[in-house]
Amino acid sequence: MGARSVTGFEIDESAIKIAKENIESLELDVSIVNCDISEMGECILMEEDPPKRFDTVVMNPPFGTRVKGIDMTFLRKAIASCERAVYTMHKTSTRLHVQKTAASCGALATVIAKLRFDIPKMYVFHTEKTKDVEVDLWRVVPNADKTAIECALEKTMATLRLEKKERAERERNRARHTTTRSSNKTKGGGKSRRRRR
Repeated sequence: MGARSVTGFEIDESAIKIAKENIESLELDVSIVNCDISEMGECILMEEDPPKRFDTVVMNPPFGTRVKGIDMTFLRKAIASCERAVYTMHKTSTRLHVQKTAASCGALATVIAKLRFDIPKMYVFHTEKTKDVEVDLWRVVPNADKTAIECALEKTMATLRLEKKERAERERNRARHTTTRSSNKTKGGGKSRRRRR
């Protein structure tokens, strides 16, 4: 994509091994840092003289299911470490929380795609063979206009209110339909008996 330099950060050594094999086979110039992002400073800078922020950050952070709040830790550090934009994925159920966290860092967060992930059991703490998860792909722009951030938050809240209302309506219709079917079965379920004369 024409980047002058690319740096990857990864805690899993097996993932680093695969990444290095791919880098070598594709003849790319990418450096990989084995580290725990959550234990690094609030702002992660490029190793240049003087150190500079990254132009763009692309990440697939932990979803915060096992370690509560880790997804927002990654998001805050990514925003602090870049100049132009962060591209990141988070569970759809945390949409408003993601946007509020970005706003608290002065960044404008916009959902650019809605995805579904079928996540296989990869770690010991995974309890199911596969898990279907709804995921949002976000574009987060640091140092954004405050009015634009507020408008985006209002729009998201309005959308969530509408979705909640529609879900409730579907549930009511489903319950009504189930009750009607049960009632019809009860009415027509008995066998008619004729008296013999």
